Amino acid sequence: MGALEYTWYTARALAIAAVAVAVAGNLKASLAAMPERHRPWGWASLLIPLLCPPVLVGYGYSSISIMLSSRPRALEALYMLVMLSRYIPLAAAVLVFAPGRLSRQAVHCHGLLKRKGLKGLAAAARFRLEGPARDRALACALMFLFVFAEFETATLMFAPNWTVSIFDAHAGGTSLWHSLRMVAVPLAVQIAVVGLVFLGLRGREWTVRRLEERAVSPGRPAMAGALLSVAFCWTAGVIVPATRSLRGLTEGLGVVAKTASFWKDLAAGLLFASVTAAVTLAAVFFAGRRLTGRGVKAGVPMVVAPGLLGPLVLSLCAVAVFQAPGLRLLYDTPVPLVTILALCLLPVGLLMGTILVFVRHGTAVHLAAMLKSFHSAPPATAGRRLLWRMRNSRAVLLYALIFFWAYFDFTASWLLHPVGMTPVVSRLYNLMHYGHSNVLSAMLGAALAAPVAVGAAVYLAARLAARVRSHG
Repeated sequence: MGALEYTWYTARALAIAAVAVAVAGNLKASLAAMPERHRPWGWASLLIPLLCPPVLVGYGYSSISIMLSSRPRALEALYMLVMLSRYIPLAAAVLVFAPGRLSRQAVHCHGLLKRKGLKGLAAAARFRLEGPARDRALACALMFLFVFAEFETATLMFAPNWTVSIFDAHAGGTSLWHSLRMVAVPLAVQIAVVGLVFLGLRGREWTVRRLEERAVSPGRPAMAGALLSVAFCWTAGVIVPATRSLRGLTEGLGVVAKTASFWKDLAAGLLFASVTAAVTLAAVFFAGRRLTGRGVKAGVPMVVAPGLLGPLVLSLCAVAVFQAPGLRLLYDTPVPLVTILALCLLPVGLLMGTILVFVRHGTAVHLAAMLKSFHSAPPATAGRRLLWRMRNSRAVLLYALIFFWAYFDFTASWLLHPVGMTPVVSRLYNLMHYGHSNVLSAMLGAALAAPVAVGAAVYLAARLAARVRSHG
């Protein structure tokens, strides 16, 4: 790959990130203006497209991508639209919880100042980056990192990207050190952006702002635009790929039921995902306790930064690291895969943890804990139930989300899985390059149903255990 290709991939990721943040700004205002009782439904409708697995999205658009293979510009446009449908919801979540510094009154007072010339323009630009535009700049940088390092959807849609070129070269027999040299340029770009992200966070207030702070209503046109944005994310990111990917599912179930190797791979994928989710959840709570009202403590950026580089770069580095003399015994074990998956999922896991767990009614939780400490049975039981509803159930939901994302990762799973324990997603990705079939659709349907069933079982078991404890 030459400088022109890297420039195009960087510009494309930047354009997708900028558009996603621009649309997400309207979504953020609409969420803030919703009545409190409706906000959980608003969040659910917004974030479900983000949960749609890349394997489902890429497979759903693969046949369309093949038809557009002779029209590269149309294929690029389709890929960019699909990426927008996936990252607009994430950009909205980042904007809600991005660090804030200046009040509306400060912004208004600055607007009263009249400055002319280049110094005035420079001062105005610096003010916006330091104040009202800082959350958008931070969100744009984060979205750039996610889009720039994307691989799974690009490879199934046959969309050109540096990740696809490097992965294909490595899978085709290129030496590890040559693959790492190919990664040098995009790695430099990512490190520069990660540095800008943490410069924006350094010494700033990580305002876990609650949406209970009612904002000014954005008006009917803006609300209509927000509804259209959500409809676009659902249509392009969920409905179209799901209906195309799962056609013929029932006809192939009989064959899949008799394929023992598929169920072995399914069990391996569930095992890796469950261990990774537990490790990542522990790291999320460790980092979450260090997000304070006075700023981000120094250890948090050091833990989160590697995950922003993407699974391909980290996996290739892990292959080299775990082949070193001191770590070679761990190479063909689950340790490298679990470690890299946990690092990759920590940034988005911390963001979802902020939404689900760390932002809550502190007074209400404290009162529920006081009720739980009562010696009398009825108040203690009520306290346990309230704590489950406000805190513990959300932690279980966060575990389920991380489990879901870890299960559907392909890049790290393919490069780092132990011999004889191939995760099911790796098998599916390999088969999907040969086109659509009823058996493959049935395999995909079973692979989609498995983590949902496991997550529901874990949630029900945790709720039953909480109920038993409350009655005990």
